[in-house]
Amino acid sequence: MSSILARQLQSHARSRPDAVAVRLAGEGAAEAVLTWGQWAEAAAALAARLHEQTTANAVVLVGIGNHPAFHVALMGVLLADRRAMAMAPDCAGSEIAAAATRTNAEAAIGTEAFVEHAAMHGLRCVDRDELIDATAADAQAVWSRHQGDGAVLLSSSGTTGRPKIVQRGTGSLGAVGESCARGIGFQADDTVLLTIPVHHSYGLEHGLLAPLVAGTRVELVASFDAERVLARLLAGEATIFPSVPFIFEALAQAHARAGAGGLAIRRAYSAGGPLPTGVYEAWQGRLGVRLGQLYGSTEIGSVSFNDPDEPGFDPTSVGRALPGATLVVLDRETPSLNRPLGAGEQGRVAVASGGMMSCYVDQPSDELVDGYFMTNDVGWLDDRGRLTLAGRLNLLIDIDGRKVNPAEVEAVLAAHEAVAEAVVLPMRMTETMNRLKAVVVPRAGMRVDTNELRQFARGRLSGHKLPRVYEVRESLPRSATGKVLREALLCS
Repeated sequence: MSSILARQLQSHARSRPDAVAVRLAGEGAAEAVLTWGQWAEAAAALAARLHEQTTANAVVLVGIGNHPAFHVALMGVLLADRRAMAMAPDCAGSEIAAAATRTNAEAAIGTEAFVEHAAMHGLRCVDRDELIDATAADAQAVWSRHQGDGAVLLSSSGTTGRPKIVQRGTGSLGAVGESCARGIGFQADDTVLLTIPVHHSYGLEHGLLAPLVAGTRVELVASFDAERVLARLLAGEATIFPSVPFIFEALAQAHARAGAGGLAIRRAYSAGGPLPTGVYEAWQGRLGVRLGQLYGSTEIGSVSFNDPDEPGFDPTSVGRALPGATLVVLDRETPSLNRPLGAGEQGRVAVASGGMMSCYVDQPSDELVDGYFMTNDVGWLDDRGRLTLAGRLNLLIDIDGRKVNPAEVEAVLAAHEAVAEAVVLPMRMTETMNRLKAVVVPRAGMRVDTNELRQFARGRLSGHKLPRVYEVRESLPRSATGKVLREALLCS
């Protein structure tokens, strides 16, 4: 049975073959353009090649990054009913070797450096530059053979430990593409400007899957530069702009330096971490754009959207469930789907969605229960079904037998005028005793006085929630999608 992704690609290729589907431009490198017709033809050519060179259900490592060739590679692998392991193109050789071993990969597609490393481990390799202009000897035979049995493998964020490899089938990918296209309102005459990595779940869904379902054009940014991206937004190159908090903050700062006017963006929304109030206010006040928020993860896909155009919009919420998703809140100590909590009661968030994973590749999953994924997020639903997040279950810190939610302490510290961002971590004192450490980043042009910040926190937090140690840093270690890597901070 052909998948919705394959059907949509064929449909767009037939109705407007010469229209641009994906473009990489303005990056100081040669422009790369992919039309809908080229995309369908090149994907079929790659699928035919994979049918000949790999076994059924084989894993293919894909290390391309934000380039139209990624779109060809992913759809070619799915069209061949194989599994694509999406990876960063600048992975180290040891990371490629580890991925190949964990997934039993048979082939690799990527940049010259990526495939050079992959070839050392016996993988059949395809260079990125061979993809876009390729044609199939019998494209129709390839499309007819497609069963919709492929999958994408994605590495989880690894913010609190070793990354897991998540498997999401072609049906799941089509479902989340439809859900985002409908719930956020992707249209055929829209243009997405993508600054986030397309090989991560968020970028994949909003820079490939939803645009493919809706027929939306995508403009790719290979490497983020605030001034360049701002110039493109000011020039009206995008109507949809999904990104992450630190990029929205950098663009607000670049906008203030430039003294520029407002932006004409129809949809702009953030994911990957809490959106600071100051960043939201800067975009609304100076750029004239109200930012929405999106909630999801590698395991569950995008599952909720906070629509700025909705009556009673609350910028601190992550909104209501997208079409095809269900959100419930359960008791955090004894979660039971038979006893969901009521409106306003805080607990563990559980999600059911047609777009979520089928399994972890090389380890069991205790999080899948009766069709729901038990997240580690803590939050509550209001009486309109809007979700507000309060922190992470596995980040709760035991202080003398009492649980401290670091998100609560971080929010207090970030409310200080000199603090741009704060992370609160456990500091082991003895085998049984923890205390708190705060790592803070100052706002641009300001200095954090830790004694003053200590007094500021003392007036707003209970004694056991007060950090004992304060460290000031210029920046925080982050993943490619902007999430703070707490494990790296703990190790340092």
